[in-house]
Amino acid sequence: MGIGGSTEGVLAAVALKVMGGEILCRFKPKKSEDIEKIKSYGINLKKIFTSEDLAKGKELSFTATGVIDGPLLNGVIFQKEKIITHSIVARGISGTIRYITTYHHYYKS
Repeated sequence: MGIGGSTEGVLAAVALKVMGGEILCRFKPKKSEDIEKIKSYGINLKKIFTSEDLAKGKELSFTATGVIDGPLLNGVIFQKEKIITHSIVARGISGTIRYITTYHHYYKS
């Protein structure tokens, strides 16, 4: 359980749906004056939204690169003449999940 913005909810929904997971969420306005505005858009504040509600269809992809070490990806590694990054690319249609390690070579002048 947690809180976050709607943008983060959609990003999480895409990643979870592509990888076979699920997310459940609902609107929780921060300010009471936002309630009427949200309702004016036809949004039911009691509705529980699923991954399918937030990320419709199968033509989805999710890509992320680790900045700091986490449970899914390692963070950026700085070495003498290179920087190493770890990324994930997941596709909804094929169901493929690729882990990519990239070596960025740089030369100091």
